[in-house]
Amino acid sequence: MMTTHLSAQLRAIIASAKIQLLIVAKRPMNIATGIITPWMFLSLFLIPRLGNLNQDQITHAISATITASFWAASIWSGAGIIRREKWMGTLGHTLSGLLSPMAAILAKMLGAVAYDVTLITISTISFCLIFRIPFHSTHPFLLAAGIILVAVFGVCSSILIAGLLINSRNPFHLTNAFGTPMLLLGGLLIPPSYLPPAVSWVSALINLYWLRQFLSSLTTIPDWGSLLIGCFVSTCYLLGAWLCIRHMVTRAKVRGTFEFT
Repeated sequence: MMTTHLSAQLRAIIASAKIQLLIVAKRPMNIATGIITPWMFLSLFLIPRLGNLNQDQITHAISATITASFWAASIWSGAGIIRREKWMGTLGHTLSGLLSPMAAILAKMLGAVAYDVTLITISTISFCLIFRIPFHSTHPFLLAAGIILVAVFGVCSSILIAGLLINSRNPFHLTNAFGTPMLLLGGLLIPPSYLPPAVSWVSALINLYWLRQFLSSLTTIPDWGSLLIGCFVSTCYLLGAWLCIRHMVTRAKVRGTFEFT
């Protein structure tokens, strides 16, 4: 009986993820976050120095581009899904179906993240091929694993932001707060050492920043410490998302005060 229930839940998650992938694939915003944004960052980082680049600079630029682009994507096509459903009034149906609220949100994030990671990776590779960027990784298998971790970490950050959006009366403003400010202050584009001491600590709270540190180290000795910290921060994200969703369920079913619309 338990096996049958888990199998049904897994099939429902996969089906929901597939549907969400098809939905985000048709949205113009995904073209911006998946194609235009990576090319813009890579152009700023690499084109002015095309004739004078070493492997450290190239790896740093590519890792920064992938993590920053995916943070932007997770805001607009990941957690933004919840914001749109809240605006359209369909969030209640999404969270009260066959899947538990946490599983329903996870399924949607998986579909959106899978599409975004694929698009950003293809865009980054195509840029390097077109402009003949001589990128060679000392640890190719770790690099491939790092790309997969970009998706995993992105799902964690998207679920946390989604949990916050569900409990917010101003989801649009909250989305904006997690967008550009986090790109600038979260260490994804600008190293924390270049930021004022009053805000340089923000990067320590961003899981993709630690993953960027790990990816940047793959030209020499892998920075396993940064990877472990990133995994810990991502785990905290999941715990925070669970608490947010639990709070939402309490308000909706016990207190009757949560407004799905």
